[in-house]
Amino acid sequence: MFCGKLESLPEEGLRNLNSLEVLEIGFCGRLNCLPMDGLCGLSSLRKLVVTSCDKFTSLTEGVRHLTALEYLELYGCPELNSLPESIQHLTSLQSLVIYGCPDLEKRCEKDLGEDWPKITHIPHIHIY
Repeated sequence: MFCGKLESLPEEGLRNLNSLEVLEIGFCGRLNCLPMDGLCGLSSLRKLVVTSCDKFTSLTEGVRHLTALEYLELYGCPELNSLPESIQHLTSLQSLVIYGCPDLEKRCEKDLGEDWPKITHIPHIHIY
């Protein structure tokens, strides 16, 4: 989804997309977060990519619904500064990529960052 004027995703609109496996959100300069409960229908989502969203500040605790998520990439979101607590319960998550998110990169620093305890269960962590 590349929508420069998109400010938010619908709270209800994603609930019926239970077969969706890949969601890529990019170049949405006004989008600041994912909907809190609007992700609960995405039970088959395996890959989530958020890229080049300048105002994106939060994944929200709504990611707790993404129980099949295997790959999460956060790229070029300079305002994103932390991960939600619920990310530690995503047991299917195999790979986390963080690039171009300076505050988040510091918080996810191995053994030192505040968010490191939330992601230690993820086998492949790539922070650039």
